[in-house]
Amino acid sequence: MNALAYEESAGKDYYLGGEMVMNFSQFVELLTREMIAPSNRYNFSFNVAHGMGKVLERLPRSVRFMTSDEIIRMKYDAIVPTAPGTLTLQDLFITPVLFRPTIARCMSRHRGGRDAEREDAPPPLDVI
Repeated sequence: MNALAYEESAGKDYYLGGEMVMNFSQFVELLTREMIAPSNRYNFSFNVAHGMGKVLERLPRSVRFMTSDEIIRMKYDAIVPTAPGTLTLQDLFITPVLFRPTIARCMSRHRGGRDAEREDAPPPLDVI
């Protein structure tokens, strides 16, 4: 990673993100659509979800699907600041790519053979 390769990047904060803006619900909807998976989403109040996260974070990592810290992070927008002097991907000599065009290829391995249901299915990736 370039942040580790360049000594001058040590101790600096970099904001990693792109131009696409979506809320968490839109993100989950996009993922489930690309995975051709049923959308089993449930709406809970923040307090209920946070309490569930407190209980679930005690489970082994292999079965835990959320923690209370993750619930807290979902409460706030993660938007890359645009103020002058903000360090971004370009400062690490990384060219960002748009998320939406690449998600179909990235999620193809999680479809479990359901690509036959989809006419525009991309070829699976060998390596990400």
